[in-house]
Formats: sequence, structure tokens, C-alpha cells
Amino acid sequence: MSARLASAGLLSALLLSACGGGKPVSIAKVEDVPELASAALTTMPEQVPAYGIALDGGTAPGFEVTIEAGDSALVHPGQRAFAYVLPSTAPVACRVTRILRGVSAETGQSIAWLAPVARGLVAPNDFVSARITVAVRRGVLTVPAAAVMVRDGKTMVVRQAKGPDGKVYYQAVPVKTGMAAGGRLEIVSGLKPGERVAVSGAVGLLNPDFKALAD
Repeated sequence: MSARLASAGLLSALLLSACGGGKPVSIAKVEDVPELASAALTTMPEQVPAYGIALDGGTAPGFEVTIEAGDSALVHPGQRAFAYVLPSTAPVACRVTRILRGVSAETGQSIAWLAPVARGLVAPNDFVSARITVAVRRGVLTVPAAAVMVRDGKTMVVRQAKGPDGKVYYQAVPVKTGMAAGGRLEIVSGLKPGERVAVSGAVGLLNPDFKALAD
């Protein structure tokens, strides 16, 4: 059987497991030890997005960014932010220095100015995206973002569990997610603190013959 057909079969098994009346369904026992991580209570920043351009400021450039009307009231001078000069994914630490609210009568959008914390060269007029931290939430249940999969509109993780005989099994578990930050994703429902989930190779875990089929 080809690798493509094997993958299709695994995906079908995963989706069937996630539709079992809302209850996790054990799919298969495997002998390999996967990369796992725990669902943990963490501190997570609440951030709002912004988009704009880099200004001509020499070795200490600033960024002028647009904020949606619904987020405008949450943004204030002094708040921390991270700007990303596209297409780079390297964050530039900043502070909000000023905000002008309601600059557009039609959309209610606002404009904010961000100043980098450290000096560095940024070309003026480069497009930037930014994330402005407006609050910090504590005790948020999160997992690594890599542990969460979306298949045909269903969001799920593969959770490690033990059967009555003490042997390890893996389950496809539907979850509801929330905010994302720092490579982790909030889990609103579907998991409890301390439960272990597969971070990589989750689809393959659901079929003990995956390697043989793929070959």
C-alpha cells in the first residue's frame, strides 16, 4: 500500500474517533515512545493585533500601526508590544508611546506608535505586524501549539491514556481552543491539567501498522 493511501486511512480513523458521541475513543496501542507534553496551567499574555509601517527614525526607528476599533480601548501608552518586520519572524520588542483613537469615522480604527526597546536598523516604509500586550492572564490551561490538529473543521489532540490492564493507549480527543502566545495554545475544554498529549507524529500514533503501510 502506498504512503498516500496509508495516510488517508489514518486520517479516516482519526476523524471517526473524534465523532464518537463527544466521548474520547481509544484507537490503538503502540509500542513506540512519542514526543509528549503536559497540559499545564501557565501565564499567558492577552494581545491585540496591529499592522502598519516602519518610520524613518535612523538607528531608533518607530512603527506606526493601525488598531481595529474593537481593540482600541484596550491599548494605552507604556504597554509592551512585539513588532515583526515582514517577512521576518524575528520579534522587535517595543513600547506603545502614543495612540490616536477614532482616526476613521467609517471604521473607528485607531493609530498607535511603537518605539523599539533596543536600537537597531529597520528600513523605513517596511510593512510590519505587531502584537500589543493589553493584559496578562494567569492559570490558563495550555498545550504546545504543535499538539493541536484541525481536520475537516474538527480541532483535536491525541491524548495518552492507560487501560484497565495498565497498558498505554492513545485517544483522539476533541478540544476547544482560545488564545495563542509563545508557541502555546489555550485549551478551553477537552483536557485537564497534567494530561499528556502527543506533540509530534500524532496521526501515526493512531495506527500501529503505520510504518509498515508507509513502506
